Amino acid sequence: MESSILKLYQNYCSNMQNLKEVCDAFNLPADVANISSLGSGLIHQTYRVQLADHQKFVLQEINERVFPDVEALMHNLKIVSGHLGRSQHHSELQSFEIVETRKGNSFLQIGAHYWRMLTFIDQTQSYDSIPNGDIARSCGQAFGRFFSAMHSLDAASLKPVLPDFHDISKSFEQLKRAANGDAHNRLNGTIEVFNGLMEYSHLADDFAAANWPKRVVHGDAKINNILFDKRTRQPVAVIDLDTVMKGYLIFDFGDMVRTFCNVEGEESKTYSKVRVDREIFENLVQGFAEATHSFIQQDEMENLVTGAKMIVWEQAIRFFSDYLDGDSYYQVQHPEQNLDRAKNQLCLLKDLVDREDELTGIVKSDYSGRYS
Repeated sequence: MESSILKLYQNYCSNMQNLKEVCDAFNLPADVANISSLGSGLIHQTYRVQLADHQKFVLQEINERVFPDVEALMHNLKIVSGHLGRSQHHSELQSFEIVETRKGNSFLQIGAHYWRMLTFIDQTQSYDSIPNGDIARSCGQAFGRFFSAMHSLDAASLKPVLPDFHDISKSFEQLKRAANGDAHNRLNGTIEVFNGLMEYSHLADDFAAANWPKRVVHGDAKINNILFDKRTRQPVAVIDLDTVMKGYLIFDFGDMVRTFCNVEGEESKTYSKVRVDREIFENLVQGFAEATHSFIQQDEMENLVTGAKMIVWEQAIRFFSDYLDGDSYYQVQHPEQNLDRAKNQLCLLKDLVDREDELTGIVKSDYSGRYS
């Protein structure tokens, strides 16, 4: 036992020393005093770096399997963070800065590993779930202000780091490929879920026929990508900008509905209780409308709930396809977890469809007076 503990400690010390050497390659204003893990993100490995003068920074090892074009990723991040910084006076959102290496580069490559250093936004916190309607409204405002700031950014200046991201038609093709291949012989026992997903196949046709404007969007509009002031509990920054690219605003809104408004959360197996929380939805829409009413087009506003339906269907497809493919993408703690997640999202989709008129009525009420 003592030998195992000693080995773990030695590995820890070796890792900290390696991280310090990585930090030393960046143009930091003082010596590194402490390095600790930061956050619960599933994509990058993230660390908080504290210097001897008490300044703090964020060190990340970039996941090149998810983002193989690191140069394009950092190109976009530099443009978006800079634009946010220049827009801070009207968006009320802070932005971080990229810390260059001592050689003047935006990232560090060591063999097959890629690292970046960012400034740290101090005295903030994040949430993993929506605690109440006030926070939902604040989140709607924060993402709305982000879109408002991005409205003046030329989408053509950004490079596509994740091609076909939120392409509903291609997600549907992915489902059919996974079912036809059935590499792990899981389809027969889950044909009811497959048929349930196929019932909404018209959403792929609706997506292909749509003509919504493409904008600079966040791409991962979840609550834990908003930082709140610890004292005032008000949002101060929208973070995790790696998926910012040209896309559809209604899909970011849909992602908010999917992750904010599910009464049970996506991990619940109490499927009969999965539904859209009306109070949270009302507050989300109210905050979002306040921040976007000056530029959102009528066709976008009228299809915000459609965006939610499409995103929830796409996520159900992704979970189920990954289950059929042997759980190669999403982390699972038990063999049926991706299947359970797909069932959960199907129930949420059914509730969205059943209550579409009710929810669209809420949206139109908050945007009333904007269109005539």
